[in-house]
Amino acid sequence: MDGHYREVQEATQPILQAQTYYGKVGAFEGAGYQAEGLYRPEVDCIMFSRNRPDFCRVCSEAIEAVIDLYTE
Repeated sequence: MDGHYREVQEATQPILQAQTYYGKVGAFEGAGYQAEGLYRPEVDCIMFSRNRPDFCRVCSEAIEAVIDLYTE
């Protein structure tokens, strides 16, 4: 599985990084294993690929908000 994952990552990462709005927050169609109808907050988000080693800014803020809700 690791070999296949690396192959997919090497093939998709340059495509995503070449997008005009890479690294910007917006509404990009394709998330939750659906090509249409669901939106992710960045071009490369964990909701779209597993290329990133971290969560995008929007996902990070949402996770922090839920943790704060249950820990404050």
